[in-house]
Amino acid sequence: MFVYISTDSNIDKNVIIFNGILYNPSQSYNTNNGKFTTTFPGRYLIQSQISRSGVSDYHLIQNSNRIAEVRSSKSIQDGFSLASFTGVLELDQGDTVYLQARFTGRIENGTPGRSFFGITLLQIKN
Repeated sequence: MFVYISTDSNIDKNVIIFNGILYNPSQSYNTNNGKFTTTFPGRYLIQSQISRSGVSDYHLIQNSNRIAEVRSSKSIQDGFSLASFTGVLELDQGDTVYLQARFTGRIENGTPGRSFFGITLLQIKN
């Protein structure tokens, strides 16, 4: 299980890297490359949310495969866009999951709502 909340986010080679850890006991989320790597096979609940000024569209990537395209909606009131994903993935040991930006630049400080988390729903024993 990992829970990662960002106070400021960087984008490196289109990968969104979160820098504010809340809970990461197995060290499965790598703060250097922005990728979550499973330590055992199972079903995982994955949730992500990006909010920023301008477009906040992104892809959810499993290993090197795009498994979801997440599009944002823009709020007229505050000028921020929001894109979010929630889903259950069946992952093998060593699989990676990460967010790939479809925008350039940073996610600014003070932008509400940036998170990426995974919870093991079912661990599959070999």
